[in-house]
Order: sequence, then structure tokens, then C-alpha cells
Amino acid sequence: MGSLELHVCVAPAPLEIAIGRPTASLDGTANDGDEIGEASIVHLSPETPSPYRPDLSRTTVTDQNGRFLFENVTPSKYEVSVAEPDLRETADPHADSSEPAASIRVTLGKGERKIVVLKIRGDRNRKTY
Repeated sequence: MGSLELHVCVAPAPLEIAIGRPTASLDGTANDGDEIGEASIVHLSPETPSPYRPDLSRTTVTDQNGRFLFENVTPSKYEVSVAEPDLRETADPHADSSEPAASIRVTLGKGERKIVVLKIRGDRNRKTY
């Protein structure tokens, strides 16, 4: 039997109420075309950040195969970005100064699971796929 979740956000912003199984999943791989993006930092950020919903932003690290997974994600529009592997130890997930090596915009719907591939570029130019 599925679980029922109720999220209530009370703040000066509009009230948000979600009833049911409101979450989505995002599965992906980060690589540079030849090599796997091992231990790259992947960020999931809402397209429109809210100071009342800091839980919408997440960070994870890829596994030894360059794979990453975000589960129980609130349906919304997001940007998924990956830091260059040589920046992984110093990259701050909350810093605006580090340019992503690759990024993609995704829209996640209720109960949806999407799969993305982030191609890491050697240059510091921001790429959107």
C-alpha cells in the first residue's frame, strides 16, 4: 500500500499543498565522452529558487561509473549541473562563482522518472544540452 504525503509551506509566499505521491526521480550519468565522470559533483537546483524551500536544491557525487540519482524530488523545473572533476574537491555547492562543466534543464512531473546524460567539457564554458 502506498504512502500518503502532505507538504505544507506556510510563509509570505503562496501556500503550497501537495497530497498523494508527489515525488519524482532523476537518474543520470556524467562523462566527458571518453572517460567516466568519477566522483564529479552534481547539483540539482530549482529553476526558480525559493528561500522558503531550500530542500528543493540538492547535491550528490557520482559513483565509480559516473552515475548519479536524485530520488523523492518535488515535481518542478530544475537545472542539473556537474562540476569539472578537477574542481570536485574545492567546489562549493552553494557558491555562484564556479561555472559548471555541463548543465541541462529538466521538468519533473508527479511520479515521473527521467534519465539524463551530462557531457563534461574540458573548457570552462557553460554548456546546456
